[in-house]
Amino acid sequence: MPSTLNQYQQPVGESVPHWTARVHPPRNPIEGQYCRLEPLEPHHAADLFAAFSQAPDGRDWTYMPVGPFDDAASYREYVERAAVSPDPQHYAVIDLKRGTAIGTLALMRIDRANGVIEVGNVAFSPLLKRTPISTEAQYLLMKHAFDELGYRRY
Repeated sequence: MPSTLNQYQQPVGESVPHWTARVHPPRNPIEGQYCRLEPLEPHHAADLFAAFSQAPDGRDWTYMPVGPFDDAASYREYVERAAVSPDPQHYAVIDLKRGTAIGTLALMRIDRANGVIEVGNVAFSPLLKRTPISTEAQYLLMKHAFDELGYRRY
């Protein structure tokens, strides 16, 4: 594929003359075969705290901006704040067989003008780690960003 060169003779991507800014992701559920991603709400807090409490220690929170949480009340307070955040925009991962929330992830650093969006704040409980649900949750969010919202980078 031939590349376009800039004024310094460096290869750069093709221009996108008809690009328009993308919309901010709507707060809608995203359905899958094994899970559903629901916009995080305070009613998810009890299920999530119970799922995260199955971990033997707090190491899953090491690289997170929050946690670990000592009790359900402090986790619920966090969820109440996170639920209203437009960026990051948090989702609860609902296991369709169990009917409960077993993890979270978020769309973040949303750059509508350039069509760039990231996934982050990924908190998977022991019930979610290394399962088809964890793979599908990531896939659903990526598919949503590219196919439904038209973002260019994820």
